[in-house]
Parts: sequence; C-alpha cells; structure tokens
Amino acid sequence: MQETWSRLSLAAQFVVTGSVVLLMGMAVIGIWVTDRIEEGVTRNSASSTALYMESFVAPLIGELTSSNELSPATRRSLDELLTNNELGRRVISFKIWKEEGLIAYSSHAEIIGQRFPTTPNLLAAWQGEVTAEFDTLEDEEDARERDRGLPLLEMYSPIRERHTGRIFAVAEFYATAETLNKNLLVANLQSWLVVALVTLMMLGALSGIVLRGSRTIKQQQIALEGRVNELSD
Repeated sequence: MQETWSRLSLAAQFVVTGSVVLLMGMAVIGIWVTDRIEEGVTRNSASSTALYMESFVAPLIGELTSSNELSPATRRSLDELLTNNELGRRVISFKIWKEEGLIAYSSHAEIIGQRFPTTPNLLAAWQGEVTAEFDTLEDEEDARERDRGLPLLEMYSPIRERHTGRIFAVAEFYATAETLNKNLLVANLQSWLVVALVTLMMLGALSGIVLRGSRTIKQQQIALEGRVNELSD
C-alpha cells in the first residue's frame, strides 16, 4: 500500500486524502445542522402549542392552587376541550401534573390520581421551561399514546398563577406530528443536499489548484531529468 501510494501523483494523493477529510467534515456538519433544525422546529412548535393550550387550560384549573383534585364539573369542562373543535384535531390527549408525579387530570380518566416517576422534561417544566420531545413516548404513563402508533410531539408547559406567577401545575399534552414529521424530513434532506454540494465544490476547487501545481512540478521534474541526462552524457 505504501508503494502504491508513493506512485500516485500529488494531485491524486490530495484527492484521496481531501475526500476522506471533507466527507468526515460533511458528516459532522450535516448531523449538527439537522439536529439544530429538528430542535428549533420542535421547540417553536411546542412553544406555540403550549401557549395555545395554556390559554384554554389555565382558566379552568385555578382550584389546583390549593388542592390536588379537580371537581367533577371542572373535569367535564376539560373533557370538552378536545371534543369536536380545532384544538381536538391538533391535541389528542393531555394531562395535568401536580408535585411528586401526581396526575390531577388526564383525558384518559383511569390514570387520574396515580403517581408516576418524574421525568427530566417534567422537572424542567416545574422550573418554568417549556419542553418537548419528538416521537419518543417511552415513559410509563405514555402507554395509551404509544398504542396509537402515530408520530406525536410530547410537550410540557408550566401553568402559573395569574397574579403571583407561581407554578402550581404542569400541563403535558400530545399533538399530532405527521405534518411536522414531513416538514422535518424535507428540511433535513435539503440541509444534507446543501452540505454535500458545498463539500463537492470545495473539493473540486482545491483539487483544481493542486492539479495545476502537480502538473507544474511534473513538468519541472521531466525537464530536470532531461538536463541531468544531458550533463551525464
């Protein structure tokens, strides 16, 4: 291999080495760019949906500021939020969390009053941050949503008291992500095409410069060998 490598021209050696280095760089940049795109799109979608949901949910659950349970009337009002309206087409289910993993309300009534392990996203929401995960649903309480077999965006949004700003509950909700999934696929494909095109342009431009230099060196070597032969004769 070393002998074969040494017989290659300078331009050929550069093309081989440059291709490996640039392809590795393209892979790293492409992965980083697609991650940033997915994170940005997910966060923006989560923030807009969380604001939309909070405007409906927060006015109904004020009693949770001093209690861990909701009245039957409040539960019925929350049940009606996802019935035959635009919100119900965007959000398929949601939960209201209290401290220590207690579910004060869920669109799946059988888990109301149960406690589940606190996830990092839930903890972040208690700290005032809107969080989201795209197409995961690996937590214990996500069994019903996971059974749907649809791409979902799982979001957590803090619910605050109007006057004090204190977080007294966290809303977790699941929005359909089929359109978001398609948009992310298109965005990722476009980013990879751009990165690949730029990489090929860089390799082509640099290879052209090295090729001209390699030809010049080769011509000088041939001329020098000819002079040496003449002097030897």
